[in-house]
Amino acid sequence: MEWNPVSCSADGRTPTIKNHSVTLYNGQLYVFGGYDGRKNHNSLLTFDILTQEWSTIVVQGDVPPGRNGHSATLAVDKIVVIGGWLGSGPLAAQDVWILDVANPNCISWECLEIKGEPPGPCNMHSADFLENKNEVFVFRGGNGREYLNDLHALNVKTKIWRTVNPSGQPPQQRANHSSAVISHELFIFGGWNGKERLNDLYILDSETETWSAPSISGILPHPRAGMSLTALRGRLYLFGGSGSSSKCFDDLQILDRRELRWLDITTGDMETSRETNGTIKVDQPPYRSLISPNRSRGNYPRRAEERNNQRALLQNPSNPMMAMTASNPNEHERHNSIHAYGNAPGRRAGHTSTAVGKRIYIFGGSCGSDYLSDFFYLDTDPEPDIFVKDGGCMSRLEQNLHQHFDEEQFSDVTFIVEGRKVFAHRLILASTSDYFQAMFSSGFKEAHYEKSSLSVNHSTGNEMEMHDCSYSCFVEVLKHIYTGLLPEFEEAKEDVTGGAAGSSSSDANKGKGPGGAGIKFSSNSQDTNTYCILTEGGLRKACETLALSDRFMLDHLKQAMEKLLSENVNEHTWESLHDFGIQCQAFQLVSFCEHYHRNSDLDGAEAGLWEGEKGQGGGNVTTDRDQGPMKPLVDNLEELSFSG
Repeated sequence: MEWNPVSCSADGRTPTIKNHSVTLYNGQLYVFGGYDGRKNHNSLLTFDILTQEWSTIVVQGDVPPGRNGHSATLAVDKIVVIGGWLGSGPLAAQDVWILDVANPNCISWECLEIKGEPPGPCNMHSADFLENKNEVFVFRGGNGREYLNDLHALNVKTKIWRTVNPSGQPPQQRANHSSAVISHELFIFGGWNGKERLNDLYILDSETETWSAPSISGILPHPRAGMSLTALRGRLYLFGGSGSSSKCFDDLQILDRRELRWLDITTGDMETSRETNGTIKVDQPPYRSLISPNRSRGNYPRRAEERNNQRALLQNPSNPMMAMTASNPNEHERHNSIHAYGNAPGRRAGHTSTAVGKRIYIFGGSCGSDYLSDFFYLDTDPEPDIFVKDGGCMSRLEQNLHQHFDEEQFSDVTFIVEGRKVFAHRLILASTSDYFQAMFSSGFKEAHYEKSSLSVNHSTGNEMEMHDCSYSCFVEVLKHIYTGLLPEFEEAKEDVTGGAAGSSSSDANKGKGPGGAGIKFSSNSQDTNTYCILTEGGLRKACETLALSDRFMLDHLKQAMEKLLSENVNEHTWESLHDFGIQCQAFQLVSFCEHYHRNSDLDGAEAGLWEGEKGQGGGNVTTDRDQGPMKPLVDNLEELSFSG
């Protein structure tokens, strides 16, 4: 269910009143009477549901005196106004007025002549039209002097009153209660009996004219008076009211008639409400009190947010609705708990609530000395939100693709590398690499790979023998395609110059070396300020992986290898890596090596750490590819047969 503010047109303003009446007829809400803190009103206003415009109606005939606490009940095409408090005299009014609304162009008042056995003075009573009886049933209420529980009925056709003497257990005396009708049943809830507020529920079966006080399951609403009770689609919607010490409520309660149970209602701030208010302690069974701690009498009128902001409330992980959106919404069972979201009206009593289709319109009322003019509606059956999980098929493919790495099931191509099989899938390889796309499109024709460093000596069916690459590097490249992970290479416990990894000598030689031991170079590392110093074998495999990524046209992997190799550039390796970068068209690595060479002497002189490694007087560093601890690596790189 969703609470929303009613956006009235700029030409009209919702009246600031309480104890007024609102009656729906033909798309119009007819508002009569009420008290604004200074005087009673007798003006007749209408609110057009479609245009959301307020209008003051000019009515023919004598106008009833201003009043509050009266009742106004629609009987076919006439509104029957009964009693109320006029503000003078010891007793409430006992007059009956008929507002004929059948013709919107000729609305007229008529004071009804009293016939039969009328109820007498009525104030804070209830009046409901029972269609099966064609009568308006009045449950009194107060008369200005005492609290009563007598029942009377006005025949709409004959306009004659009768006293109803139902059998069964009648409600106790009360006033300022609420009532509603479902089918042929009249419901009476709560009120004030002169000593305490009530939360009992009675049902009058109008067919048999019998009172009953059924056992109601669920958590009972807290005792109150001045609340509203609205019947809609087999349920009773209770809102607001005043409790002990004139404390007003802003909670919504729903009674299911078929189950005779107060339903469990959750709201966006339910958890906060429970923590702040807790359970109201009374010497009765536990009561439901869903008062919002964020609302007070000082913040009226409280306006609801726009619909999209209300929908955003559902994205709060602590919100109960998130359980419905966390996974597939269709997997969750339906339950009887009801979630009401949006910003509901604030605390109040003496307001009105009127059913219009599937909506309930609420306005007016007061809380203490604050008289309210805010206007809301509750959509009891809002259009369902269709939740779409993030990602969809592509996300699922990305999440599950790693499971098919080097798995024979579903594979349609097998690579033979150094006599070992590697299982793969043409669609995946062709989708990620132009090289493989061309390979599979040509049907493994060897002519297409004359310039490739990987020779295809033999292919039979779906098997393809690969040469001039190691099994370990080929597997790492395919693993990157299926998982997105970057290869991991053996790191040096000591740096390649023979000093401790992360030593100042290494820092100086590189110009920007690591501040500590190297880390594994993989996709799990996001820190661009960390460095990885490789062993001779690790560096050679990194170079081979760079060559493979270049040939397979895997740009991301190639760039990652360039970055890794740049972290291993020093006076012993820069020239070999520079030449190797040219061979593999790794121009970022080439530029890095050239930058290192241009600035190595300057960096070393400034650091003052290259003594014994540079010439006297800050001269150029002497680099001999045939000397030093990295000579085996230099030879190995020259032996790699990755021809352009």
